[in-house]
Amino acid sequence: MSRRIGVIVVTCAALAASATASARPATACPHEGTINGASVLIACGPAKATVHFGSARLAMKNGQCVKSSSNFGLNFGAALDGPTTKPPPEGFQLIAGPKGGLATLQIAHGGKQYIGEAMKLKLTSKATGGTLTGVVTLASGNTKVPVSASFSC
Repeated sequence: MSRRIGVIVVTCAALAASATASARPATACPHEGTINGASVLIACGPAKATVHFGSARLAMKNGQCVKSSSNFGLNFGAALDGPTTKPPPEGFQLIAGPKGGLATLQIAHGGKQYIGEAMKLKLTSKATGGTLTGVVTLASGNTKVPVSASFSC
């Protein structure tokens, strides 16, 4: 399971970097940082989301939507930029095809990482928003948590 999380983080980071590299300076979004001694990529931008994660309601802002001809990505908070023994920082990273459908989701919340594969992602006609539903699993166990979200880019 940890290998899949690493693949998601690297994929989201590469997707975000490739979409912004030519349009913005290197210090733009996402940008590198350090949280609790761990190297991270920090998302930034106008995206907002309301996420229902189990019984918790998370209001997310300053997120980044990344659209290309082959992928759609949605990132909030920070994504680990390599291995660490520290608890993961709060973050939400989603990647899907350009028209939605099935998505992969990683959520770091409360010092734990969760991953969801085959999440149902419905995008608006111009991918300026959408909804997400599915179940994520604790990366270091079998705990399953229902997730639903609505977002705007």
